[in-house]
This record gives sequence, C-alpha cells and structure tokens, in this order.
Amino acid sequence: MWARLASIGDAPTEVRTSADALSMASDRVLPTRASPKLSTPPSWLPAELSVEVLTMQGQPVAHARVESDCGWSGRTDLEGRWIQLLSPAECEVRAVREDGLLRVRSDEERVHLAAGQATQVLLKLPDDPQGGIGVAVAPHADGLEVLAVRPDSPAALAEMRSGQVLVEVDGQSTLGWTASEFSKAGIGSIGSRVALGVTDDDTGHAMVVIELERAWLPPGKGAEDLQAVSLASLTDAQRREVAAIRESLGDLYDGEELDLDDPSVRALVDRVHAIADSTD
Repeated sequence: MWARLASIGDAPTEVRTSADALSMASDRVLPTRASPKLSTPPSWLPAELSVEVLTMQGQPVAHARVESDCGWSGRTDLEGRWIQLLSPAECEVRAVREDGLLRVRSDEERVHLAAGQATQVLLKLPDDPQGGIGVAVAPHADGLEVLAVRPDSPAALAEMRSGQVLVEVDGQSTLGWTASEFSKAGIGSIGSRVALGVTDDDTGHAMVVIELERAWLPPGKGAEDLQAVSLASLTDAQRREVAAIRESLGDLYDGEELDLDDPSVRALVDRVHAIADSTD
C-alpha cells in the first residue's frame, strides 16, 4: 500500500506504511529449513511398556505381580494394567498371582523394549483359584526327590514323606525335571486330580501310583515360627517394610514352600519377628 504525502515545494513523496515495512522485512527473511526427521530415536530415550493381565475369560486381574528377567517388577492396578518407562532391553515378562501359598504364573512373553517406542503385552492367568499338593522337591538321579511335605496338605494326607522319589507325574517321566517344572505340573484347579509315580529311595521298592486331589494351600502353613503381624498395629513405614519383605520372600519362593534354613529367607523372617516384637 502506498500513501502519498505533500512535502516542501509540493513535490509529491511516496512512503510506505508500517504494514508495507513489515511486508518488505518479511521478503528479506530466508525461508527456514525444515528440521530433519530422526530415522531412529536417541538411545537415551526410555521405552514404554504397557502390560495387561487378564483371566482366560478376559477379566482383569488386579494386584497381579509383573516380573521380568531384567530385574524390574511391579503390580497391576484395579483394571489389570501396569505401565512403566524402562531402559531399552530385551526381556522375558510374566504375570504372577498369589493363590494362597502358590504363585500361579502366566506363560512368559519375550519383549523388545526399544528407545522412544511403546510396547504392549497381554498376559493371561487361569480363571479359577489354583490348588497344589504340598510337597517341595529337588532334582534326583531318578527324577525328583521329596524334600518336605506340607502339613495337612493332600500329600500329607496320602502319607507321602521326605526321601521318596517322584518318577512320574500323570504318566510323564520326571527325569531331568527342575523343581519349577514340577511346580507347574503340580498346580491346577482346586479339586482336579494328579497321579504321582513314587518310589522309596532308601528301600528301592517298585513304583506305586498315588492319586491326589489338588487343594487350596493357605499361606504360612507349615512355617510355625513365623509370627502373625497385625497390619493395623504397624506404622506406615513398617507397613511398607513388611510389603517389601513379602515381595523379597516371593522372589525366593521355589514353587511349593520357603526353605527356612536358607540364610536369605532366615534374615527376612528374623526382620519380621523384630517388627512384630516392636508392636507389643
């Protein structure tokens, strides 16, 4: 836009308005080069992992423990979800639900946590509460040796005892099995049955088949020296410490029962005793 002004001597002078000045200034600005798009995010960016834990019928599992072989863990919210920012890594992820004494595990999923990217994982757990038979085992040359029998458990009612060797579970040989593999086979719906092929290691008797009915195994049964701690009598700090101890004991749990002779377990148990004594 041009404005015409009278100057001395009536010589016409043309000047630009402020709007024109801005227009001229903008004409002199070089176009800005667009920022290049990053083909790969920087390695320092965290990865986002979203885990959803459901039952087989699709119901959310609240307070399920989410674990990995990368060292981190957490618990799902009321909607069965757990979301966290983590360092990029390749990890095995599983969900665990505490059914009484038993830790019921989902299948493991391998996930690649990439920098700056979000990963979603769906893990499923059984619909019904699970039961067990109540024995602790260890690998043996012929299968699995019974180390301990839980009082009042299906195994105890069947008069199983330490020193026996489990050579079969539901007709399948246990040769080469780990305690964890036996735990998976021993856990099932409450009331379901499992057949164990058993021999006596000290007598060399032929195998006998014992059929057991899986039952609910309440936590703490068989660990008589563990004192009951009333959470209502604890301070907030003590409640947090008890929760942390419970998580640590869960990490040390072998699938059937805790080994109270293990120094790591003993130290945690002693700390629980100390907390209980402080509430007297």
